[in-house]
Amino acid sequence: MKKFKTCKEILLCPEFKRLAFELLKEEGYGSCVKGKHKIADDDELEARVNYFLDRKLQQCKMQGV
Repeated sequence: MKKFKTCKEILLCPEFKRLAFELLKEEGYGSCVKGKHKIADDDELEARVNYFLDRKLQQCKMQGV
């Protein structure tokens, strides 16, 4: 297994993105609609993972990593 030196390296790793997507999918992550849980489709989950990664990469950039 590759050893990472910075948080940015982890975020840019394609394996991390795939694992985050699979975790959300397995956990049945969805949005709440009028008190009922709706299971998110793959496109919605991928968009959420991408949004998370973008936010974290921006945070790394601000911290100078």
